[in-house]
Amino acid sequence: MDDAGHRFGPNAPETDSAIARVDSAVSLTGMEYGGITPVGLPEDWAILVDTNVIYQERVIIGSGVRGSKILAATDVLASLPNAEVLAITKAA
Repeated sequence: MDDAGHRFGPNAPETDSAIARVDSAVSLTGMEYGGITPVGLPEDWAILVDTNVIYQERVIIGSGVRGSKILAATDVLASLPNAEVLAITKAA
């Protein structure tokens, strides 16, 4: 959202669209923007997990509220409902 505001300006349709998407995500998840976590997402939402993430021992994910995070084993992500592990990015 902030990126769209800087790129297009505060009154641009693109900025309004970005704000609407954020508002929708917050409304549908019940979580705060900036803290949305894959844990507890609506069951019909796909969770895409990059294989490079799975190769790590642990990850830090949102907790549902801004200002706190969860340290989780990566297998937790792969075991979430609707999670799919994919090769999305190139290996570092």
